[in-house]
Amino acid sequence: MVNVGVVLPAWFSDAGDYLADARALEEAGVHSLWLEAKDRTPDPDMLLAAIAAVTSRVKVGLRMPSGEDARFAVRLDTLQRLSRFRAITGQVRRGGAELIAGPQPVVRFMVVPVPADPAAWADTLDAAEKQGAGVLVPLFPGLLDLLRRPEQADDRSDLILSQG
Repeated sequence: MVNVGVVLPAWFSDAGDYLADARALEEAGVHSLWLEAKDRTPDPDMLLAAIAAVTSRVKVGLRMPSGEDARFAVRLDTLQRLSRFRAITGQVRRGGAELIAGPQPVVRFMVVPVPADPAAWADTLDAAEKQGAGVLVPLFPGLLDLLRRPEQADDRSDLILSQG
């Protein structure tokens, strides 16, 4: 099974929808939810703490700028406590193509764009599995369908309503 990490948008219009998306992604089997650890609003630490409060298994991750670990150490310690020790950090490497996450165990993710279609998503997962890596993808419409029903991503017969 390939670990899937999802990069969440930093901005949102409705906090309830944002947190509901986090819960839905956790239920769909996502390994981790990520935000950028930049000094700008909204505060990624607060958002990840809120996500941790409404989830129970998914890792909450800060994508760190290179060489910035010490600066975020205190913030990470607080997030660890609030998330019941589910916080992880990661640094993008190889020109943005890879994210190395930890603490132990270290997880390697291939950073990928939004897939063009379900077949491209399946190919991405196969490539990641062959490399022993996870996949880190931005949140996009249709991701939940791909995660929950990868073999039927195009078939939306479950949405057909019958009228009598």
